[in-house]
Amino acid sequence: MGALGLLAAFAVALPAMAVERGFYIAGDYDTNRFDRTAAQFDAQLEPFLECGLSSDIYCSDAPDVSIDQSSLGKKAHGYDLWVGYQFSPYFAVEGAYLDMGRIHHAFSGTADFGPVDVDGDGTADFDGPQPLSGSTTFHTRGPGVAAVAAADVGEFFSIDARAGLFFADNKLALDFTIAPPTGAQTFSYSESDSKTSLFYGAAATFWITPYVGLRGGFSEYSKGAFDHDVKQYFLGIRYSYGY
Repeated sequence: MGALGLLAAFAVALPAMAVERGFYIAGDYDTNRFDRTAAQFDAQLEPFLECGLSSDIYCSDAPDVSIDQSSLGKKAHGYDLWVGYQFSPYFAVEGAYLDMGRIHHAFSGTADFGPVDVDGDGTADFDGPQPLSGSTTFHTRGPGVAAVAAADVGEFFSIDARAGLFFADNKLALDFTIAPPTGAQTFSYSESDSKTSLFYGAAATFWITPYVGLRGGFSEYSKGAFDHDVKQYFLGIRYSYGY
C-alpha cells in the first residue's frame, strides 16, 4: 500500500505525456466471452457421435445418441503480448500473440445400438440405450496485427481505437465413454481449425511516466473461435522504448 501511495504521488507530481514516437511493448490479462451455448453445441455433437460410432463410413448403422444433460463454459481467461511502433502521437501499428484460454463442455446421455451380440453366441448381450458421458475442450490462440489510432486526453490519459486481423488457431479435444454391461469403452478425438478473423476494439491508458502506462479496454473478434464471436475485456501494462 505504501508503494502504491508513492507511485500515485509521483504520478500526480509529474506530467506523464506518452512518448510520441518509437517502439513499445504491451501485455494484457484477458477475460474472453464466447457466444456459443451448450444447446447449440449439443445439436452439432449428437450426429457427429452417431456417425463416429458407426461401423462403416456411410453411417448406415449409426446408433441413436441423445444428450440429456450438458454444461458449457462461456468465459475463459487468457493473455496477449503486443509489439508496436508509434509513428506519430496519433497512429501506430502492432503485432501480437493472443491466447484466449480454454473453455470446457461436459455432457451425459445415452447411445442406443439396438440388440448387440458381443460374444457371437446368437444372444444379445445388451439392448436399448446405454450410458454415455464425455467432455470437450476448446482452445483458441494465434498471432494478430492491428492499426491503432490514438489521442491524448489531458496530461495523464490517452485513448485509442484499433482494428486488425487475428489468425486464429482453434483446437478441439473430445473424450467420451460408453458403458454397456459388457464393459466401458473410451474414445478420443481431436480437431484443428485455422481461420482469419477481423477484430476491433478500444482502450484507455493512464500514463504513470512518459514510458510506462496502465491500460484497459475491450475487443470483439468476429468468428474468432470455431465460427463463434468472442468479446474480450483486458487489463495490462505498456512500456515505450521511444527512439
